[in-house]
Amino acid sequence: MAPKKFTIIRDSREKPGAGWKWNKNSWCNGSKVECLKTGDYAIAEAPLLLAIERKQGPSELCSNFLGDRGRIDREMERMLDFKYRYLIVECDLWDVLNYHNYYFLPKTLQKKAPSTILGSLVSIGLKYDVHVIFAGSSGKEIVSRILRKCYQYYLEEKKNES
Repeated sequence: MAPKKFTIIRDSREKPGAGWKWNKNSWCNGSKVECLKTGDYAIAEAPLLLAIERKQGPSELCSNFLGDRGRIDREMERMLDFKYRYLIVECDLWDVLNYHNYYFLPKTLQKKAPSTILGSLVSIGLKYDVHVIFAGSSGKEIVSRILRKCYQYYLEEKKNES
């Protein structure tokens, strides 16, 4: 049977100063850094259970959906191999919808960006069955709960299989 505590894998390609780390606690053995083929966070004891992709906010979403769109689509395709799939956006929905947050774009794109990005997020949710969560400043807490709940369900399934 799988251990009740698990280790969180954080992708080695996460930008320095971005994302989250976990210390050892009552439910987690802490986090370690490894290269993940898909996503930014996973559970070491159940590598195909879930994939969590983290996006910092409007500027990163902009580069994903207004820049090299094929890259994010390929990432979502790879996520189909996982039972649970999440895209955690580290801002509020309002931050995505507020065209002033796209000040770095040419004026002709600034007002179109919110609608394009929101439409792309909805499409990803539907096409790839990915849960898109606007986490604001609560990203780590939300991801912690997702990890714990997914691992709990995993343990229950393993127990029922025996």
